[in-house]
Amino acid sequence: MNFRLLAALLAASEGLGTEDTPYEKRIVNRWNLMRKWVKANLVGHLHAEKTADNQEPKAIKKINRGEKYMLDYYKRKLNKITDPDKWSRCSGHDQAESSVPDVTHEVGTAAYAIAKMNQVVEDVFTEECKFKPALTETRRAMYENLLNVTFMKYAKQCKKINPFECDTEYCVAKQYGWGSTKCTVREEEVALVHDDEGDTRFGEDGKYEDTWWMNYNLLQ
Repeated sequence: MNFRLLAALLAASEGLGTEDTPYEKRIVNRWNLMRKWVKANLVGHLHAEKTADNQEPKAIKKINRGEKYMLDYYKRKLNKITDPDKWSRCSGHDQAESSVPDVTHEVGTAAYAIAKMNQVVEDVFTEECKFKPALTETRRAMYENLLNVTFMKYAKQCKKINPFECDTEYCVAKQYGWGSTKCTVREEEVALVHDDEGDTRFGEDGKYEDTWWMNYNLLQ
């Protein structure tokens, strides 16, 4: 047993065994990939840009909730493991870095982030470690839904994007009247734009309201 693993097991015996494990770091890394995607692809968007008055805009709030939802589930299960060998497997301390497969999608794309998260789900949330497939899939699907549905919808909400940062795949800045510049939909994308009522949302203001979000621990 190496010294790193021994130290981790000693920490676990003191009730600190769910903090900063290799698997926890991988989970956090995947949510950070999503944050990077939002920063690169929702520039100037009302729901993505931090301001002096709003340090947690809507997109960031959704990411933070999703990350907490997944991490709480992981830590809760890991904290119940008392066998040292099993704990080392379920925490990722005995996994060789070379065992993590490469992803062929282009770095920085939504497909890349989703593929990397799918690897985490496969490696971390195993039945051996007492994770329930249905509950794991709920968390994985939330990640994919945010990137493929919710944030893609945001990217097409041209009216909510700063007109001076509006040159995107779906939107373009146009000048109206005497010097008035607005962010508007590119003509070829008009048919693809949906209004706000079509949003599928998670959390307190969306499809899964407080009784689901606040009580997810009861689902186990």
